[in-house]
Amino acid sequence: MSIKCPKCQFENTSDSKFCKECGTRIGLPEGQHVSKTMTLETPAQGLTRGMLFAGRYEIIEELGTGGMGSVYRAEDTKIRQEVALKLIRPEIASSRRTIERFRNEIKTARMIAHRNVCRMFDLGEEKGTYFITMEYVSGEDMKSFLRRAAPLSPGRAISIGKQICEGLAEAHRLEVTHRDLKPGNIMIDKEGNARIMDFGIARSIAEKGITGTGVMIGTPEYMSPEQAEGKEADQRSDIYSLGVILFEMVTCRLPFEGETALSIAHKHRYEPAPDPRTLNSQVPKDFAMLILRCLEKDKETRYQTVSEVQQDLEKIEQQIPSTDRATSTRRPFTSKEITVKFTPKKLLIPALALILIVAAAWIFLIRGRGNRKAASAPSGNSIAVLPFTDLSQEKDQAVYCEGIAQWILDSLSNVKSLQVLARYSSFQFTGQDDPRVVGKRLNADKILTGSLWKSGDRLRITVSMVDAATGIQDWSEPFEGETREAIFDIQDRIASTILSRLNVELSVDDRSRLEKRPTGNPEAYDLYLKGNYAAKRGSDKDVLRAVPFYLEAIREDPNFVLAHIALARCYRDLAIGYGVWPKEKSYNLTKEALEKVFALDNENGEAFAIRGDLKLYYESDPSAAELDYQRAFQLSPRNPGILKDHFRYLVTKGRMNEALSEAKILIEIDPLDPYGSWLSGLVYYFLRRYDDSIGAYRKALDLDPDFMSAQGWSVFAYLAQGQYEKARDMAKRFEHEVPDQYLFSMAVIEGSLGNREAAEKYKRSLDEYKASYQGAGFDIWEAAYSAVMGERDQMLAHLTRYIAENPPGTVNDLFYWHYFDKYRSDPEFIAVFKKAGFEMK
Repeated sequence: MSIKCPKCQFENTSDSKFCKECGTRIGLPEGQHVSKTMTLETPAQGLTRGMLFAGRYEIIEELGTGGMGSVYRAEDTKIRQEVALKLIRPEIASSRRTIERFRNEIKTARMIAHRNVCRMFDLGEEKGTYFITMEYVSGEDMKSFLRRAAPLSPGRAISIGKQICEGLAEAHRLEVTHRDLKPGNIMIDKEGNARIMDFGIARSIAEKGITGTGVMIGTPEYMSPEQAEGKEADQRSDIYSLGVILFEMVTCRLPFEGETALSIAHKHRYEPAPDPRTLNSQVPKDFAMLILRCLEKDKETRYQTVSEVQQDLEKIEQQIPSTDRATSTRRPFTSKEITVKFTPKKLLIPALALILIVAAAWIFLIRGRGNRKAASAPSGNSIAVLPFTDLSQEKDQAVYCEGIAQWILDSLSNVKSLQVLARYSSFQFTGQDDPRVVGKRLNADKILTGSLWKSGDRLRITVSMVDAATGIQDWSEPFEGETREAIFDIQDRIASTILSRLNVELSVDDRSRLEKRPTGNPEAYDLYLKGNYAAKRGSDKDVLRAVPFYLEAIREDPNFVLAHIALARCYRDLAIGYGVWPKEKSYNLTKEALEKVFALDNENGEAFAIRGDLKLYYESDPSAAELDYQRAFQLSPRNPGILKDHFRYLVTKGRMNEALSEAKILIEIDPLDPYGSWLSGLVYYFLRRYDDSIGAYRKALDLDPDFMSAQGWSVFAYLAQGQYEKARDMAKRFEHEVPDQYLFSMAVIEGSLGNREAAEKYKRSLDEYKASYQGAGFDIWEAAYSAVMGERDQMLAHLTRYIAENPPGTVNDLFYWHYFDKYRSDPEFIAVFKKAGFEMK
């Protein structure tokens, strides 16, 4: 009989006490027992989907199993929030001292509030089973990420390394050392950001007197030399582990490998780390030297703080080619932009299909406008507003930091004589970045940075403006207030000071808009900012989570226009963008929210744009929609969201050249956002300018190599040109991330090549994949596949069903898909689109 290691799954002999592969304790040490009661009451087969654990946590799925125990994704039914639930193995939880230390460490660890740290919540007990709850992060752990994507480019590795440093720096500031930093304890979320997990757990087990449980602390491949010797670990031990991770990111190898845990530990203690450049010649020398310094045997000669590591990473980043820098967050096919930037996780397949084919969800991806002259602003007076820095002791003011920076950006955007860079591009940088580099990347004349300090009700916001050409600070000024209500006065003074320093002349309309306070109620304002912060991650659940904040803000202040607009935006998105609400429910609630907005303020550009969306997509009144869009432009001439809304309208009307102008304006406003280039590529594709289309997609991918919308539409363009191998290579990029889109792409590639057997094989796999989903989201893929295979009647049936089940006006661009070229003059094909209100050109 063999015993499987719970950590590495290696099959050991029945008399083994330690795993021969990784050294993990398999059995319990002599003299230690787990009570029979505990064994019986711990779920023998684990937790299953739908089970309610501890009377509170509804199990969604198992995420994995490690040395500590099993981890589940669950919903906390009391607060309606997803959490990660980690069941602690009985042999670890059997010691009261261990549990007490767990409790104390978690109290400390949950003080760490940082965007690059997964929050710890609590330690609980249910019928003898101890468990830890923590923040659920949607994504994949770095271990699987590296297995799939390594070696990373230096720019990508540096970007992730900086994020790990930021999270560690905050933990070290609170005197919390991780002690088991490794790829398995770092999540890469759906936005491509690093999130460190499991602070405090290793220390809880490793305390003196606890190691008798036989649980091996730390992971041999990532241990510092002092840990390998059994000595106390400190923050420099985390820096050593970070060095191992950086080495692995750029080489796809570990610096030290061996047959046993003991042999690996010996190498950490005595063998020098190899130069990463011997395994990957593309690693810059300075970056290699940084990694090797992190891997110094003597902790006194390593970097002493992660802040030093981060500073050197930033310096190295500035020296590498700009095309290799990771300047934007990862974005899947299902990305949307509402007003704050949303980067959602993969949705259910029907919604994904809608988005992918530029149907219903394009409303959020493709907002646009038609009058270039009105959108332009004078050159020489452009400004970028960077995210504010939280200087508060607790580092818990992220909501305010982001909200105030966004408020300043929005306020300045209302001044027609001022060119303000959009949020996506501006928020790629921080106040620590070289302003000359920022200015050059964004084509900005001035860079606005700020910091926020809050203690009790006392608030101090310091705002600085830097000349982007010289990097010299023009001015810096603190703004202070003693009460929560002071935030409104402070914001007014900040805007007035900025405009005065820029010598901007305000029109009567400009002054009127700037003087409008969103609310005078600080409670309502707090709730509104929390709603924005909740929604920014962008999945349907995030938007649903934001709705109660906005509703509560409106209850606090029924005249709070911005909260009503945010609510209207959410209601609209939940049907057209995410497909999780019935269309009628979305339409009615959105319309009701807009009516309240217009009753309070009939000069809000975004409200007119949302109303235009309703008229275009639900009321089949494109002429009325156009009037609303044009009014929106008059009020907010350079709003990226309105631009993308109107882009969709122009494509629907077949006004491709105007749509192309819209995309170019978006690139000017938001130069680091790949959407502008992607939209240009779509227009070129519809115009049959395939070379230009592929070039535009390439520019989008230069900005964000993982921007799947550009990858997916590149397949379309390559196929239209007959470049089948390039189409195949591009499709393979998203094989594992979006398997359904991959299967569809491969089916039409093989079908276009005349390989019917291979095409049908991929099509069967796609049918199996979609079997668990309902709705018409797949019908458009079925229609395109049938068109390629020459199955006219099936194509028409799928098109008819798809168009019938989607809002009018969201499907007209399907007419331009190259798959349907040979049917474009077919009377029945034309009739299908006429029923949807499509105007033939």
